[in-house]
Amino acid sequence: MRLPGFPILLRRSALCQPKLKTFDIAVVTLPNRSVWGSPMVNYTREPVRRVTIDVGVAYGTDLNEAISTLLSIARANEMILNDPPHRPL
Repeated sequence: MRLPGFPILLRRSALCQPKLKTFDIAVVTLPNRSVWGSPMVNYTREPVRRVTIDVGVAYGTDLNEAISTLLSIARANEMILNDPPHRPL
């Protein structure tokens, strides 16, 4: 999940004070008004999610070749789904 300013793992949900664990293993206790009035993103609700990866290349690199190479790597990895199709942005 992500709350504004906190990428977190939900440790325990309590009606009065949710307990959250950050990725650096700190436990955060938030008052209700801080949580329920803010947007929340739940990364574990769906079994599949899309990830954006920023890739930099050197000046003068053939961009078509770089994109083709990255797409080939993605297609060859069985952990990466082909539907929806990969697309460079």
